[in-house]
Amino acid sequence: MLNYSKLAQCLPGPLFGVHLRPTRIAGRCTDKQTYNIRCMSAVADFQAVQVELQRLCEAVAHYTSTHNAVKGTERLLKRAQRDLAFTAYFAQEERVGHSVSQTSSDCVASRAAAAQLQGARNNLRGMQAELDVAQQATDVVCLGARFYSQVSAGEGASSKRKQRTHNNANILANHFVPSGESVEVDVVAQQGLAWIEVKAHEPFDTDSSQWLGNPGHFKGLEQQAKQQLRIAKAACNQLMWQAPTVLFHFPQGVYTDVKTQLTVSQLMVK
Repeated sequence: MLNYSKLAQCLPGPLFGVHLRPTRIAGRCTDKQTYNIRCMSAVADFQAVQVELQRLCEAVAHYTSTHNAVKGTERLLKRAQRDLAFTAYFAQEERVGHSVSQTSSDCVASRAAAAQLQGARNNLRGMQAELDVAQQATDVVCLGARFYSQVSAGEGASSKRKQRTHNNANILANHFVPSGESVEVDVVAQQGLAWIEVKAHEPFDTDSSQWLGNPGHFKGLEQQAKQQLRIAKAACNQLMWQAPTVLFHFPQGVYTDVKTQLTVSQLMVK
């Protein structure tokens, strides 16, 4: 059986946001052939994601080396490398499962492992989309920048620097003290005048939880979009007396009702 206790000790924190626990899949592997087929299929799935993540790491590393002025590329690379290490570990653990004794009729494959695989796929899709946007956008200055609705000058800040800031790095370097609401922007382009938020989900409508959210658990896109727009219009985030344009990019496509709602709210959609 997969040694989840060992995995939890070796790796920092929950993988892809899922806490590991030995949860068995519903249904039973009553014959060894079915059992081996399921295990081999799981291995193949992990290995396929592993190959794609390796390609992504190489692509991000190349982008980093050719765009030295763009901040945040190292964070994207570390995210990809972290997921690559996790999928490689799971692929090896699944192989170990092939030789497990069949004294129990429960299938050794687990929902936890399946959740990790789906998490890896989702992360891969999101990171690849962010890189694609960064490669296509003009005058990119940062990936994964955090902006605040209010910024005050702390000790050591010059009078010229009291007006605005770009991201966390500048806040620390220029002695700014952020406060109020904050958002993380996937790609900051056009020298800071374009905030691009990448949504690599499958298309969804305005009746879905992706749009409406789940109170107490996560914000839906409707709330996220309004928050992005509020913070973009904050005085501390204006450039040349102009608020950044907020653009939502949907590489998997977007339904008409979602696009209409975002456009009505003065947000751009691609």
